[in-house]
Amino acid sequence: MTGSTRQPLSMSRTEFEDSLDRHGGTLAQWPEAERRAAQSLVLSDRDAAAALALAARLDRALGALPAAPVELGYATRIAARVADRMAAPRLGRLAAAFGTTALAASLVAGFVLGTTLAPTDDASTLAALVLPDIDGGSSAGTSSGGTL
Repeated sequence: MTGSTRQPLSMSRTEFEDSLDRHGGTLAQWPEAERRAAQSLVLSDRDAAAALALAARLDRALGALPAAPVELGYATRIAARVADRMAAPRLGRLAAAFGTTALAASLVAGFVLGTTLAPTDDASTLAALVLPDIDGGSSAGTSSGGTL
């Protein structure tokens, strides 16, 4: 089939209203297939025709309004806020990356030191690490005659 002999698509009232909201009240601005289906519906449905006329009036009224002037200071403040917000997360990501790198480096250092240092079975070394206040190699549980 050629483009000029295609049959218009059918369109439900709900589809017409959705398209009317999307494309406005000027059917000439609608995509071709939707426009043909809408024209067919408007010819057969008085409520659809009324909705199209109302949308066209609304479009003309909105088009007649003057454009609101934008205060330059307001636009500048908005641009500055956007720039600040875009810069802030970058610092957070940089700090997170640094923290992650530091954590990974300390894990590698701990693994290397733990595997390369010779293990000791000396109980006094372990006791000195756990109980640093041990005096002269005696433990608190075996002290003779002293007070705790």
